[in-house]
Amino acid sequence: MDILLVDPPSKSLQGVVAEFAYPMSLVKLAGYLREGGVDAGILCCDLLTDIPPSPIWDFDLAAYAEGQRAYARALGPEGHEIWGAIRGALERHRPTAVGITCLTPSQDAGWKVAAMAKEVDPSVTVVVGGHHATFCPDQTLRQEAVDYVIRGEGELPLLQLARQLAAGQVDPVAVPGLSYRTNEGCVHNPPPPLIQDLDALPRP
Repeated sequence: MDILLVDPPSKSLQGVVAEFAYPMSLVKLAGYLREGGVDAGILCCDLLTDIPPSPIWDFDLAAYAEGQRAYARALGPEGHEIWGAIRGALERHRPTAVGITCLTPSQDAGWKVAAMAKEVDPSVTVVVGGHHATFCPDQTLRQEAVDYVIRGEGELPLLQLARQLAAGQVDPVAVPGLSYRTNEGCVHNPPPPLIQDLDALPRP
């Protein structure tokens, strides 16, 4: 597999039932990559556990607070069963690259997935996108396991980067919207033009 797009666990770590669907942002991105000749798959980590419906739908502050404590425990030494499932998926698919979508509330889970990907295969390239990475690229690149950040719309830059990785010749300077580390610090390439005709995009 060329690239495995990962939505890190969040609700499942808080003991809250997850939506029974893949995130639309990733399925659209995977469709675009596949049409461009890149073998892309999706791992929605919240769907790896079987959690029964929770009364948290009717917002309860105490339940919410306990969910946050459960999230912290899951990231700590106590761990959570989901990490074994994620590691198993990475070992089965052995992608050349792992693309992680990152929201600020779930960033710590994203960093854990990135580190795990490097443990499974030190040669894997880890790319992070999404809202948090877009607005905090320098902080994201401080994570040792993160190789690249894609800011804003990911279709054009990720396809270009994935093709470079497949060819074994990465030229980060040539990829628009890409952020990466150098000896002089972080570099942020200018963004690509926005996709104007959304109807031209392939089906998710």
